[in-house]
Amino acid sequence: MTTEKGRAAVWIGSRKIKVMELPIPKAEEDGAVIKINATAICGSDGNLFPMTPPYPALLGHEITGTIVDLGRKANSTLNVFGGPLKVGDRVVLYPWITCGKCSSCLTFGSGKCTICENSFFYGAPSELFGIVRPDGLNDDVNIYPHFKGGFGEYLYIFPETYLWKLPDDMPSEVAALLDPMAVAVRAVELASMCPGVVENSFTTNSTIAVIGDGPIGALCALVSRIMGV
Repeated sequence: MTTEKGRAAVWIGSRKIKVMELPIPKAEEDGAVIKINATAICGSDGNLFPMTPPYPALLGHEITGTIVDLGRKANSTLNVFGGPLKVGDRVVLYPWITCGKCSSCLTFGSGKCTICENSFFYGAPSELFGIVRPDGLNDDVNIYPHFKGGFGEYLYIFPETYLWKLPDDMPSEVAALLDPMAVAVRAVELASMCPGVVENSFTTNSTIAVIGDGPIGALCALVSRIMGV
């Protein structure tokens, strides 16, 4: 464990954030540490903020950063698109770690968010989603490796995390939008599937209205426009 410290905006109570200095963790042989470049604010962060956390934690899960420490086995324990990883690579992450072994993962596939019975979520206490991992992994900043959410200067990357290496020409501020972009793509995909009545779905010949002008609404409009709607 290093004696160096990094700053974090810690969620300590209902509508309460405290900037704290926490020890910067070192990567275990199966993990990594990133220096955060950008974290977007999700609507769920706003929904959680008025609540009382079960322990001090970091919000923020739309995260991109640069690898600053990499375990020797990390490339075999992390799920890397565009890998292998090396120190200096910029990455964006999928904030859910799923076990791949519970009945939900076996039925629907590992990596599906919100359904894994033993999942971990970067950027919010899993207990708020009714999930308690049998191995005790949680978002408590008092427990090493401390940095487990996006509203800090660093983030510890645990085994089985899904990561995407970023192209050099993609700004970090844009890369942080890849998580809500995935939500938008899935929403458009579902809306374009016929639920039984043709008129209830849309095609590239349709005219649509997106109700709600938040980031995901704007991205839904963007995706639809690219499709030709």
